[in-house]
Amino acid sequence: MFIEGATKDRSSTIRSECVSGLGQIGPATFRTLLLVLHDGDHTVREAASNAIVKNMTPQTVDDAFAESNVRYQRQSILCSVREIMTANERQNFTLLSAALTSFLSRLTDVLEAGVENVHNNGQPSHQ
Repeated sequence: MFIEGATKDRSSTIRSECVSGLGQIGPATFRTLLLVLHDGDHTVREAASNAIVKNMTPQTVDDAFAESNVRYQRQSILCSVREIMTANERQNFTLLSAALTSFLSRLTDVLEAGVENVHNNGQPSHQ
């Protein structure tokens, strides 16, 4: 219900409230919150940013996608995060908050290490 409200409702107030609810559910909702960062309304994007920063850490997001049945989603999340960071740098939409930019940067580092680890068949990287 929150996902549909956050992504499809016409009212920005409803979308913002649903986004806050998704944040409270936790890191399993991170992918949806990433999508909402593209919302046309600044208040909805801000609500998504706050929901991520207040309710998650890069490690809890990584942990939420560590199980073998969802591990494949890490690469998709990493691509989405990079896209958002690039759009932010190009200022295609209102700049992300400093807190969210820092969060996404740290998450990128965590996810890159995890993706590299999967490519090495679970063996640590030797650099």
